[in-house]
Amino acid sequence: MKLNATCYAAISTPFILALSVLFAFYELPARAVIHCIFAAAVLPLIFSAMLHFVPVLTRTRGSHKGWIIVVVGLQLAGLGVTGILAGFLPWYGLAMIALYVLTALLALLIWTWTQMKKMLGRPHPCLYWYLAAQSAACLAFLSIFLMQFELFATLRLKFLHAHLNTLGWIGLSIMGTWPVLLATVLNVPLQNMLMKGLKKGLFLGVLTLILLVCTSFVEKMLWSKAISFVCIAIMLVGVTVWIIGGFAMLQNVLSQRKVFGFSLILSMLIFEVFLIYSAAHVFGNFPAIDLAIMLVFLALPPLMMIALSFLLPVWFFPGSQLAARVQMESALNKFALIRVFLYVIGVVLQFQETSRILGLSLMLLVIFYFSLQMLTGLLRALKWKPLA
Repeated sequence: MKLNATCYAAISTPFILALSVLFAFYELPARAVIHCIFAAAVLPLIFSAMLHFVPVLTRTRGSHKGWIIVVVGLQLAGLGVTGILAGFLPWYGLAMIALYVLTALLALLIWTWTQMKKMLGRPHPCLYWYLAAQSAACLAFLSIFLMQFELFATLRLKFLHAHLNTLGWIGLSIMGTWPVLLATVLNVPLQNMLMKGLKKGLFLGVLTLILLVCTSFVEKMLWSKAISFVCIAIMLVGVTVWIIGGFAMLQNVLSQRKVFGFSLILSMLIFEVFLIYSAAHVFGNFPAIDLAIMLVFLALPPLMMIALSFLLPVWFFPGSQLAARVQMESALNKFALIRVFLYVIGVVLQFQETSRILGLSLMLLVIFYFSLQMLTGLLRALKWKPLA
């Protein structure tokens, strides 16, 4: 087993999630808690996952071990933003953090493009989703950097940053990775509808994102709300197509693998709930801060825990280390569905003032339990020989 950027990010992410819930428990500002999950947990994890998936999809050499320094820097930058928004650190540090993250994302974008050019044959369609997601993230952090200058202060750049981060960086990454991950988990070929969706859906996905970004620059009027609503409706259709394709792939699969696949489909259903509330937010029926909290608490952590349950064994024990991989996978997927249901119940409870502490406690308990499963599974798997 070799510790690289991907393995480090995967094993440290649950602890950052737990830290975020603790911040909410002690009533830090909502913006600080949201950015702790976004910037310190989600961004480094997606970044490091791409470092793994890009060489696999391009059939080229793996990423350099030096990327681990970049990922650690991203996590520290995320915690720095949390400190700034919580009032513990000075605001002038925000420009430096944004510049660092922008530089790291540009490096990832250039590296992905270079890996594509090295490969033989046609690139996998998932790679284009990654390039689009990375481009959106670069623009998102460029907007944060420009916001620190008075010349750009009057522009609605914070809305640009929010859309490009949530539906651009996170949304496009999820939509591009999920079908491939499901096929890998189920050990079956990618369903035709999903393959066609990966090939032809990116243009529509990017177009809807551009339209949403354009509406963020104007005051909310009826026509801009209508455009935003249509864009989110298109995204909902896309997620629904992915879910239908996922259920089609569950046919003729071993019962144990069906449980794994259903866990991934459940995570997509939760993401679809977030999009439905996004549509309600367009017409002012759901506050923006509650929408952000719903994304970082309800949609992302279950998706991350479910994905890590399958990816951690592969990342830690690649190649022929099948025995160790099966051992760790078995430990991580024990009570996986119960974990998700309990976590979602905790999120629902924390939205109610009377049960907020109970909800946050339940969320924290689930994350700690997953972390314990992860560590014990890894330690048990390490007893298997031979190991790299």
